[in-house]
Amino acid sequence: MKKFGLILIAILLLPMLVNSALIELENEYIKVIGYPDTAGFLIKTTGGDPKLDSDNDSFLVYEDYPPTSFSTIFINGKGYKFGSEEGYFTSRMMKRGDAILATWTTFNINVMQIIRIVNGPTTGKPDTVEIQYNIVNQGGNNNNVGARIMIDTKLGKEDGVNFKTLKAGDITEETALSKEQLPDYWFCYDDLTNPAIGAQGTIKIPDTVYPDKIIFSSWDRFKKNIFDFIIKPGKNFQRTGGIGKFDSAVAVLWNERELKPDEGLTVKTYYGVAGPIEVYKGKIFSISLLVPVVEQEKPFRLSAEIKNISPFEIKNVTAEIELPEELQLTVNEQKLKTVGDMVKADTKDTFWSLIAKDTKKDHIEFKVKVTGMANNKKATEIIEGKIEFMKGPVIVRQEVKKTIDKKTGRFIYNFSWLNRIIKEVNEKKDTNNNKLDEINKQLEKHKKALYPKKKGKEDRNKIDNRKKRVEELKKEIPEAAKSAIKYEEK
Repeated sequence: MKKFGLILIAILLLPMLVNSALIELENEYIKVIGYPDTAGFLIKTTGGDPKLDSDNDSFLVYEDYPPTSFSTIFINGKGYKFGSEEGYFTSRMMKRGDAILATWTTFNINVMQIIRIVNGPTTGKPDTVEIQYNIVNQGGNNNNVGARIMIDTKLGKEDGVNFKTLKAGDITEETALSKEQLPDYWFCYDDLTNPAIGAQGTIKIPDTVYPDKIIFSSWDRFKKNIFDFIIKPGKNFQRTGGIGKFDSAVAVLWNERELKPDEGLTVKTYYGVAGPIEVYKGKIFSISLLVPVVEQEKPFRLSAEIKNISPFEIKNVTAEIELPEELQLTVNEQKLKTVGDMVKADTKDTFWSLIAKDTKKDHIEFKVKVTGMANNKKATEIIEGKIEFMKGPVIVRQEVKKTIDKKTGRFIYNFSWLNRIIKEVNEKKDTNNNKLDEINKQLEKHKKALYPKKKGKEDRNKIDNRKKRVEELKKEIPEAAKSAIKYEEK
């Protein structure tokens, strides 16, 4: 009886023990919650989109334990769920710097999961979660290896969200897009017509291996088919044969490719707060623009979706961008794009590759004009857009003092201000470590958690603030060095 009582107490305490071990990353926009025992994770907003109050403190994935979003590693024609008992953890989930890490191995394939918060490619704010897997063949033979990252989408209370891309339009039934059809981004909303919460996935991340496919389906279909997935055209996002609740999910896939011994493959995807889509609805066309937040003097892509909302077929549709002097086309890019003929309710997309010149303005305005022949009459619709610039850390550019060495006649450059920044970074790190040592000594001394909760929270906040300052200072170092080099070149 006593043994039964202890077991019962252990069962009752289990949720508390699990929750006490959670690992979290968060800022004013978004939060990641990691579960060390499974390496699963949840994603939710804190403040979300600053322009919306309706998406505050909202989950962007289904909230359950264990988390229902999971990734699959493909090895020689079979699928293995990351973190499952089909393999073993060589390193349990832990927080290291600005990332949550976990390493899992199966059949000599070592997989490191790295989760961190990054700037959203269309918002310019740290409101997006990067999900990355570094896969290495540690065996002595060649192996075919691939991956699938599945996200069990849920926005607030809406579990059966629909999807949208600027290439395929609204996606309300099971759909697969091949490598040739891949959009830059995909979106999901709690309501496609009047959204209160939105989320965005990024498919094409620069300097990475692009996926081979993206699939939109119901969660239970992904759970049952972790490797081979055959699309059922016309199937909606309901579970259990179309009679259960709506429960949509999305999976990003990389096909198997041969890895030699010690050879690796890195795959990643982004998921976070939805970027700004500007929409104009006229009498003939509905025009949607995905306008990213950009860095000056760096190329970016402006995407447009055009939908025929008239009762007619529209012939010879074109889209032309009108640029102010602060914007210019990249090499071989054209202002005027041919869209082609569009039947009723047809949707087509196009894009422009642009560069924003260096300007003191915080935004640039532009126009896109869409023209076509509807019912033998020329029809034109114009949407006005605004491009905002990414706001990075303010770097104070300091003068590099130089003197002449009397013996050699060469210039001697004084980098004392740069050394001062490096010294401050190291001092902040030392202070952080000393404070952590003090906390650990208190805990070891008493064996029980007698460290005052309030004092612990205050110390943790101080440490976090110092860590934040360390990261800010780190960013200043390369910029300061660049400034010095530019000055020297002059």
